[in-house]
Amino acid sequence: MKTMELTNAELEMIAKQRQAEAELEAKKQEAVEVQFSKDKLAADNRVAKIAGEGNAQVEAAKEFAAALGSGYTLKTEIRTASEKAYKRDYNSREILEQYEATCEYPFAQIVRAGYTIRVQEHVSYAGWSRFGKSHGYKMYVSGAGIDYKTSNRGYKNTKKVDELITETIESIEAKKAHENKQKSAVEQVVAELSAQFPTAEVTSGRNYRYNQYASRNHQYTEYDAVVVKLENGISMEYRVYADKSLERMKIEYPKVSAVELINELNNLKF
Repeated sequence: MKTMELTNAELEMIAKQRQAEAELEAKKQEAVEVQFSKDKLAADNRVAKIAGEGNAQVEAAKEFAAALGSGYTLKTEIRTASEKAYKRDYNSREILEQYEATCEYPFAQIVRAGYTIRVQEHVSYAGWSRFGKSHGYKMYVSGAGIDYKTSNRGYKNTKKVDELITETIESIEAKKAHENKQKSAVEQVVAELSAQFPTAEVTSGRNYRYNQYASRNHQYTEYDAVVVKLENGISMEYRVYADKSLERMKIEYPKVSAVELINELNNLKF
């Protein structure tokens, strides 16, 4: 078998081609290292920013807590943040090496009797701009009785925050007191009617009344009801109020003829 021999020119061209490929590969590797160094620095900068923002957040929370007064407690915790950078193969984008930058930073919030005041920077964005405008740190309140819209409203005025929480607590307590009074009123009415009319069947429960003039979402009003069923078949339902006053809601008569019912009603004396 005859062996093919390359000329000196061909060998020189092959050598140059290999050298060019090696130089290109070296440049690619250098680009990978440069990009990895940039990404690591960016990760370091991001965690440094997080740590700085944590310190600023705690300082703002301290100022708000001091202004709110002794009824409020500042709670601080240490959190951990991490950012990653990856060295990737120039061609396949396969991960060759991973770098992780970590930091610990403080986080504070203010609490009072089950209510939490979250302190965070309020940043707004105009249009499609990715550069936000800072409005400083604000307080965001959450807890029982605080609706979604209110909990997402930021406050700078500590007096307003204190009023919001105080009024909410008072409203919940007043509602509970009314519910207890209402429950007690129903129990007392049932007991008193049962004592006055021992042969009657006295029961309590919940019922509702339809109001065609109310808004669409509030056309039905629930109420506490007491039903008194007499031996003669007459049944009366009353709405019970917290002061034990009664409002007659309906009355049902036994199945008799119209004339018999009219005659019986005519004999009633008031």
